[in-house]
Amino acid sequence: MADQDAANDHEWAKDDDGKVRYSKYLQLDKILGAQKVTSNVHDEHLFVVIHQVYELWFAQIRHEISSMCDEFGKGEKTNFLVISARLGRVNKILKLLVEQIPILETMSPQDFLEFRDNLFPASGFQSYQFRIIEYRIGFNEKTRTEFENDKEGYKKVMSDKEREEMEVEQKKVSLFTCIEKWLESWPELDEKNFNFPAKFEQAILASIKPDEDKQKVEKKKSWYYSLIKQEEHDKMVQAGSRRFSQKAFFGALMTYLYRDHPRFHVPYQILNHLIEMDTLLMKWRYAHMCLVQYQIGNRPGTGGTSGVGYLQQTIRNNPKFFPDLMNMTTFFITKEHIPKLN
Repeated sequence: MADQDAANDHEWAKDDDGKVRYSKYLQLDKILGAQKVTSNVHDEHLFVVIHQVYELWFAQIRHEISSMCDEFGKGEKTNFLVISARLGRVNKILKLLVEQIPILETMSPQDFLEFRDNLFPASGFQSYQFRIIEYRIGFNEKTRTEFENDKEGYKKVMSDKEREEMEVEQKKVSLFTCIEKWLESWPELDEKNFNFPAKFEQAILASIKPDEDKQKVEKKKSWYYSLIKQEEHDKMVQAGSRRFSQKAFFGALMTYLYRDHPRFHVPYQILNHLIEMDTLLMKWRYAHMCLVQYQIGNRPGTGGTSGVGYLQQTIRNNPKFFPDLMNMTTFFITKEHIPKLN
């Protein structure tokens, strides 16, 4: 209610003559007056602008993810076209974040060195907004890279206010949880309805050719049964090889196999957006790591990490939010063997 009142009462956007003007509406006096530097080095201004722009885009990504989680919470009234469009928007923003790195690469390492010591202990590692984005998408905390021998060590470098806000956001439902529950809801997964899991198992057996090599057949069966057998799937979840529940995994598999069916058109788009989001975040992490290596070599990070070594670990730890979607093609079968929908 308070937010609605603030939206209706927009006196802050009006100039002295009572009219809304561009600069006042955008509060450009605050934004354009926020580029403070610590040195006379020309490129420090660029360094500040780039990071401020990152934080503005992080704020927009947070806004989009929060709205998508709210949309999923509407149950039968959920508008999945809206969710698909907003995921697409997040991906456009992430592409921009990757494309901003070459601009920062125009700053020479020598020029960066001239003002870098002034930044200690400030670091992009301390971006609490990025941590909140991780929470709201649904980061797998088991894979988080430790800082000072603690998976929650990154919180130590935040201010009390930032930590409080992060903890509030961490308790909210994540996009991953929303997606998982949504995929579990397909009626075709239930035994009383279409019973896709059972039909999928029959389709696998039917796809095996009589003259096929026995060793290959057993290997193929082991792949499929790691999903079909509940206990095998659960073991992989415990080991960190998978994240989705078995039912959600089958829901995602159905979405891909029946993508040509009108009912699955939008769900298929949503899953592809999620894969693209994971890919873009990985590209950003890698591009950022390469930039840091170019700028500071093997020096430690200003925020207390090992620098490039720490960033390499975050990439090696496979920090994908939806790894099951990336591996879904393992379980595809040819169209002739896909069970026909009722």
